[in-house]
Amino acid sequence: MGVALNGVRTSSEDVADNTGVKLAFQAYKKLTAHQSATIEQMIQTHLNYTQDQLFFLAHAQLFCGVYKKEHVAEIISVASHSASPFRIIGPLQNLPEFSEAFKCPTDSYMNPKTKNTIW
Repeated sequence: MGVALNGVRTSSEDVADNTGVKLAFQAYKKLTAHQSATIEQMIQTHLNYTQDQLFFLAHAQLFCGVYKKEHVAEIISVASHSASPFRIIGPLQNLPEFSEAFKCPTDSYMNPKTKNTIW
């Protein structure tokens, strides 16, 4: 994007984004723990994604959008949240379950060796 982020201004919201997706995924796994394998197979056959992959795609879709560069610069200069792409990429890079779901190679962009975790 070519615009520097202000990590001090966004840090509390970045922590919330990281923690939120982690907690949401744990809740989702509890909810689907007793689901039949038939449902998973049906979803994968018709959509070509696993249920876990669909969870992460739905999460990312929340922040989808198209922004002009000058608008992003304005948002970054005043907002308490990171720009939308970073609200997707950052938390998912830090979540091992995402890397497992999409089989991201170790030390790749979406599966860095060092992950930032709170708890």
